[in-house]
Amino acid sequence: MDVSVIIVNYNSGDFLYNCIRSIQENIKLVDLEIIVVDNASSDDSIKRCENLHKDRLLFVQAGENLGFSKANNLGAKLARGKILHFLNPDTQLDEKMSDDYEKILKDREKGFFAVYVNPLKNRDGSVRYERNWQLTPENYLAYLLKLSTVKWYYLGATVIVSREIYDKVGGWNEEIFMYSDDADFFYKLDKMSILVVEMPAVIFHYGGASSEKVWSNMEKEIVIQKSLRVFYHSNHLGSYRYWCLQAMLILSFFPKFKRMWWQVKAIWLSKYGK
Repeated sequence: MDVSVIIVNYNSGDFLYNCIRSIQENIKLVDLEIIVVDNASSDDSIKRCENLHKDRLLFVQAGENLGFSKANNLGAKLARGKILHFLNPDTQLDEKMSDDYEKILKDREKGFFAVYVNPLKNRDGSVRYERNWQLTPENYLAYLLKLSTVKWYYLGATVIVSREIYDKVGGWNEEIFMYSDDADFFYKLDKMSILVVEMPAVIFHYGGASSEKVWSNMEKEIVIQKSLRVFYHSNHLGSYRYWCLQAMLILSFFPKFKRMWWQVKAIWLSKYGK
């Protein structure tokens, strides 16, 4: 098997169906399987896919909501591909992705191992590589000063990695339920000096297809803050650096006092609850 596409589903509705169909209809030139790990969805997103081609399409019932990282790792354990493509259900691929897969497979045959990301076409029509500065105060400062030393992480909506690199990194950090999981993954890549390569094929991305149905903006921010603390703890970055980053972010909202208070409230609730 050349490529295993691993999709974590949680109440994704029609998005999952459209994602799988886009892969099956457009990717013809590589030996590919699709593994869908369902995090105990309560909608009919899995049922809607019953009429899709079952050849090399595997549905895995997690039995509970494992979150993004654990579900991705579960899918990776079952995957047979040389290349693992972690893909969000609210995405769609076109035929140009076949060329990217072939290039990545050729790189692997030559002994070149890297992690690959693609530009995303968002619902507003913009097309860009969705990246952000790595979540440390040093990187935030470098970002503000537009320094060349800034280090980046990419959105986990699409990450392509060889089995060898996935195993070397240790997979996705299962201490993180969701959010900051991609920051954690790329932080480890950087520490291991593993290259990240930007590929040309554009992937459509709706964004927030599952989380928008579950959380309000504040509830989402609380989850983000909890994940950020786990990221700092598991990577031994130090609590003083965490609070330094938080202070820098809060001050960046000055003089928008309402926004500053909203951020402080989210940080407080994420640590101490209501």
